[in-house]
Amino acid sequence: MSTRNPLTLSRQELYELVWSKPVTEVAKEIGLSDVAVAKRCRQVQVPLPPRGYWARVTSGQTPSRPALPKYRDSSSSIRARQRASLLGSSPTLTLRAATSSEEVDREHGPEPTVTFHVASVRSGPAAPEESPVPPDPQRTALDAKLAALSVASDAPKDWLHVGDAETLPPGWPERLRTPARLPIIAAHSKSSEFRARRLATHLIDVITALGWRFIARQPDPPGRWGDRGSYGTTDNAEQRSAHFLVENERLFISITERRTRTERPLTPEEQRERRNAAYFYYRDRYQYHPSGELTLHVSTTSGTGGFASFRDTKRAPLETRISDVVRCLLRGALDIKTRRREAAEAGDRERQESVRLERLRRTREAHASVIRRLEAEAGAWERAKRLRRYLRAARRALRPGERIEADLEGDAVDILALGERFADQLDPLHPSVRSTSLFDGKDPYATGLTYQADGEKLQSFIVRVIGGDWRHAPKRSLENDRPPTASTMVIPERQKDAT
Repeated sequence: MSTRNPLTLSRQELYELVWSKPVTEVAKEIGLSDVAVAKRCRQVQVPLPPRGYWARVTSGQTPSRPALPKYRDSSSSIRARQRASLLGSSPTLTLRAATSSEEVDREHGPEPTVTFHVASVRSGPAAPEESPVPPDPQRTALDAKLAALSVASDAPKDWLHVGDAETLPPGWPERLRTPARLPIIAAHSKSSEFRARRLATHLIDVITALGWRFIARQPDPPGRWGDRGSYGTTDNAEQRSAHFLVENERLFISITERRTRTERPLTPEEQRERRNAAYFYYRDRYQYHPSGELTLHVSTTSGTGGFASFRDTKRAPLETRISDVVRCLLRGALDIKTRRREAAEAGDRERQESVRLERLRRTREAHASVIRRLEAEAGAWERAKRLRRYLRAARRALRPGERIEADLEGDAVDILALGERFADQLDPLHPSVRSTSLFDGKDPYATGLTYQADGEKLQSFIVRVIGGDWRHAPKRSLENDRPPTASTMVIPERQKDAT
């Protein structure tokens, strides 16, 4: 259970509060969300600071703020007060009664007040605290090394004032006078260039004192410009660039200077051309000026871009943020290791998956070959069963002692006996051995046309077994006016013996 203490503010007090600090801080002190505080300000017609106001204040500017307008009562405000008065646990709006010496303006209405019910005391069992995140041992060790450095990790602020001299101040180290081996520096004024060189040199000293390495920029190998030798690859080009080896990972930094832009005034000739021409454009419209604000970029590749940037501010210039840059370098190196490990694990999983799929494919092919053999045996068995069924029906239709003969290479053979033999050899479950005189490996469908394609053989075979080729299957007994053919002549057994 919790108790709430009411906090009542007038419009003027609420106005001063929200313009003295950001709304997020005001909401945190009151115990509400910034959205709820902004909503109450809109209900009582208290203006809020615009976007970017506090950033300008932080940068040292003094932006103007509007005056608190008079409160104008309206039906929407009355309904808002009625809705807010029904919410006991939320900020409520109360009208301040007008005294005898204070006349209420009918147009603007009485000045309202805002009451925030702030949770102050909680009774009952305390909520369990969230378990703290364990500190990273590598970052903890880095902080300990930074604290024990012989050189200051953050440079003093007097380094900011180098001056506008065209040459380096006296007493500077020789390595600052030859910036060819330093990281990339893109400055637009001498003072900014000298400051960036000193900043990069101090960062190199701190990195070296921590046990990491700095690799200076190497000169390009001899050769023609654009020659595609082995040294022209991207990896070799980055190795020649100045970089840091943090935890054996390559990281780059670059320092750039921001420029400001002003529009150039037009000359009299350009003004006349602009008045007379329908479309006027001049290329050198703007003039660029160095601002003196430096930005340090940290990246995994050589160049000005990066995954982290540190900018100059009046409160925290780059010289005072060397330790933050070092921590960012360590974080970038650890991220590279993490991504490389995740990529290796993903590659291992992909290879294992490919091996599993290949094993599954071979297993399926082996099963398919077995199934094809099984289906072939079932098909041969079904064909043999079909032939036996016909042979039984034919014997039932014949008279005792009759048979159906056909000419086989000049000899008269019994078709039914030959069919019984063929069915026994065709049936995979029958113990009889197949004879090469009945089965040809080059003609598996027994079509007799070995020079045809398999599709044509199969088509002719299906036509034959389903009865479509009925014209080549003459009837056993024909019409009386036509003599029987030799292939369908039925000869009684006793007559054949007598012959």
